Amino acid sequence: MKILARTAAAALATLVAAGSADAAIVTSVEAAGAQHSTRALTYGGENGLDGLSASYHSATDLQFGAFVSAAAGDFYADPANGAGGAGGTGNYLSASSFGTVLDFVDSTVNFFGLWVSTIDTGNTVTFFKGGNQVAEYNLADLFADHVAEASAYLGNPNAPFAGEAPGEAFAFFNFQSDQVFDRIWLTQNGIGGFEVDNLTLGYIARQQAGAALAMPEPASWAMMLVGFGAAGLGLRRRRGVPTIA
Repeated sequence: MKILARTAAAALATLVAAGSADAAIVTSVEAAGAQHSTRALTYGGENGLDGLSASYHSATDLQFGAFVSAAAGDFYADPANGAGGAGGTGNYLSASSFGTVLDFVDSTVNFFGLWVSTIDTGNTVTFFKGGNQVAEYNLADLFADHVAEASAYLGNPNAPFAGEAPGEAFAFFNFQSDQVFDRIWLTQNGIGGFEVDNLTLGYIARQQAGAALAMPEPASWAMMLVGFGAAGLGLRRRRGVPTIA
C-alpha cells in the first residue's frame, strides 16, 4: 500500500508539472516527399517565399498576412536548387550564419509548420509566450524521434534536382499547441545552414486539434489516479494477494 501511494504521488507530481507549462506542443513529421502541411487551419496560411527577390534580405523583409518577421537575422532567398526549394521551383530561405534567423510576432498563433531541406543539427525552432520560452526543438533530433526509417526522406525529392544531396534529409514539420504562442525563433546554431520553405502560420481551433491535444486538467488526472489506486487496492484484497509492507 505504501508503494502504491508513493507511485501515485510521483505520477501526480509529474502530471501537475506537465499541466503547469504555458503550452503543450504536439509535433509531427509529414510523410516522405510531402512539402505542405496536411493540417486544416481555421485561419492563416503558407508562404512559399516566391514573392521575395532571389537575393540577400534582412529579417523584416519577410511579411505575410498578419504575421511579421519583426527582428534580428538575415537570410538569402535562393532560387530552387539541389539544397532546397519546395516543388523544385521558386525561392527558399537560406541562412548560414549564427543567431536568430527570423522572429515572428503574433498573439493568435497555435500552429507552425515548415519544410526543411538538408536538415542538420544546427537547425533549431524555439517557441515563446508572453516573453517566456515554451519549448525548443533541434530539428535533427526531432526528425530522428519521429522517423524510424529515414531512407525515404533522403535526397531532394523534386525534379529537376531529384536525388541531389543524397545523404541529407528533407521533411515537413508540424508544431501544434493547445494554447497560442506569440513568438517563434528559427535559429542556425553552429556550422551548416538552415534551409526552409513553405512557412505556415495560423490557428487551429481546439476541437480540430485531435485527441492528442484533448488533455485532462491536472485536477482530473488527480481524481483518475485516486480512482485507479482504489480500484487496484480493492482487487488485491478480493484476490487475497499479499501486500508489501
